[in-house]
Amino acid sequence: MSQSAENKIFAMSQSAENKIFAMSRPSETSSPLHLPRMKTCCCCINLKAGVVIISILWLVFGLYEAIADIMAYRSTDTNNFYSYIYTFTLITGIMALFTVIGALYGLIVVSFAKITQTYVIIAWLIAARYIINSIAEIILLLSLKDSFLSYCDLDGYSEDTCLSTYNNVLLIAIIEDILIIIISIYFATVVAAYRAHRVEKDKASGLAEVH
Repeated sequence: MSQSAENKIFAMSQSAENKIFAMSRPSETSSPLHLPRMKTCCCCINLKAGVVIISILWLVFGLYEAIADIMAYRSTDTNNFYSYIYTFTLITGIMALFTVIGALYGLIVVSFAKITQTYVIIAWLIAARYIINSIAEIILLLSLKDSFLSYCDLDGYSEDTCLSTYNNVLLIAIIEDILIIIISIYFATVVAAYRAHRVEKDKASGLAEVH
């Protein structure tokens, strides 16, 4: 075989190897799972603005939850349905305060500095908190069915009316909690996506990664 033929074969093999290697590498716009990387929040807002809005929402709803749960916990009316869930409202109230602190931290670092990996962790902890809280709420409603019906009967309502009311409350709670879980996971994903975007931008600019 001539030297020219050998060179052509070698060049063809190198080209094939390069193509295979290029196909096996994830693109710059893909995640490690080869999925398209999130570029906007809610399909129309840039990631930074999305993270700011998410942080504000967590802050506002966290404050609302903390106040509502503390007021429920402080209820002294033994006939109030909240009297059956003192422990639950106390725990959720404390968790809501941690959500407020975490959201405030994120709002500060995103607005006045660069988003940190710490806030990504906090975002997933906030999402986990809402997931756990939603599951616990459904379990609590199911376990307190008899107490709910007894409390309803004391007010003079018929058994059918009480049962129908309980079923409606349970259905609404399930739908609401499913939406909360989905939104919480999405919000945490947006925060993580913005962090990844900032890291790539800093690397492209030759800057050190923010921790």
